[in-house]
Amino acid sequence: MDLLSRKQMEVSRGEQGSVLVIALLFASILTIMGVSFITISGTDISIVFNETNHSQAFYLAEAGIAEGTRVLRDSNDWDNQLGAPQPFPCPGMVPAADGGCTFRVENDADDLGGPANDTNDLVVVRATGTFRNAAKEVDIGLTRLLLPFPPGGLTSIGAS
Repeated sequence: MDLLSRKQMEVSRGEQGSVLVIALLFASILTIMGVSFITISGTDISIVFNETNHSQAFYLAEAGIAEGTRVLRDSNDWDNQLGAPQPFPCPGMVPAADGGCTFRVENDADDLGGPANDTNDLVVVRATGTFRNAAKEVDIGLTRLLLPFPPGGLTSIGAS
């Protein structure tokens, strides 16, 4: 062997395995980054799924408010609604396996007539919407319009 090839062998003998260590370090960094991205994307999918369920439950609760308002608008005697077995199911909603909505009509707390006797033309409609694992409740206070027109007119005094 000549002198040049001996020097190359001596230099390369001192560097044996350094490329392997660097490659393994780089591969482990890439693996950690990949696992992190997969975890983050799985969490994002879960967040979107839950937000969709809660939005649907809220929409169903609003449908319950609309149904309760319709029932009160069509009724001349609100005491019949207050004394009825409650909660009322919303007709034609999502199948019960996925969810649905119910509403109940309650007398306001300030009414001296008690829970089943409306004396101040003010009631509270509470609707609950459920969809899969989410539930939302919406409350609204309703009072009768004192005008003769339109018949059955209602006005909202607030919602939560």
